[in-house]
Amino acid sequence: MLVALRLDDLTVDTLSNTPLVDAVELLVAREPGLFRARLAEVDMAELAEMPDDIAQMYGWRAPDELSTWRSIELGLDVDDDSEGFWRSGDLSLGMDLYPDALTPSAADLDGGDFLPPGAEVLLAGLFRLCDHASGDRTLVSLLPDPLGLLRVHSYAHDTGRLGRPRSLKGFVLNTWLSELEPDEGRRRPGQVGTARFKHLLRVADAFDDRLESVRRDHQPATFLDSARLYARSRWLIVTVQG
Repeated sequence: MLVALRLDDLTVDTLSNTPLVDAVELLVAREPGLFRARLAEVDMAELAEMPDDIAQMYGWRAPDELSTWRSIELGLDVDDDSEGFWRSGDLSLGMDLYPDALTPSAADLDGGDFLPPGAEVLLAGLFRLCDHASGDRTLVSLLPDPLGLLRVHSYAHDTGRLGRPRSLKGFVLNTWLSELEPDEGRRRPGQVGTARFKHLLRVADAFDDRLESVRRDHQPATFLDSARLYARSRWLIVTVQG
């Protein structure tokens, strides 16, 4: 299957019209053909129940895009990562859902690190999506969304600050683009050179700004925002981490 997304002429409109799986195939998948083959074997009917499963576990229904992202994780083979590629470094992935998000491991208990991520889940609806080598993380909100989309936030471990909300497409672009020229060094799908790199980041920002504008027009008066909930509970999370 041909990927509709092209980095050399990407605009906000083409990004809007491009399925998330196409963006992942182009920028993230190490073996695009194998990624598509695995994706074709995913039982989407079963994954479609995940938002309701979240509701039973936590009390709120997750956005429908959660099912799409889970199918992408299966297509990337994140769960059976024999090389550790998806579990270390800046390109690691793997959303922490139930029960792991609230069940501390032995290492967590020994280090006393289990409460902060659990607090993020309970108080702000934020789940870990990506770990970075620097110690920073990417968190994703599973709180209900009027557009049915996941909202992604960067998390700076040294300040405890939460970044502005992004879409999954914006997250993919910001994380997997590379300032290297296409023919420079070890080839990565997102190598576009410095000038194009900066332009594409602006496209991602404009796309996310458009989504936020549409979201504001459709969100109910009782809309729960992970960023605001996190700001109210940050004192607890940061204090425990410190």
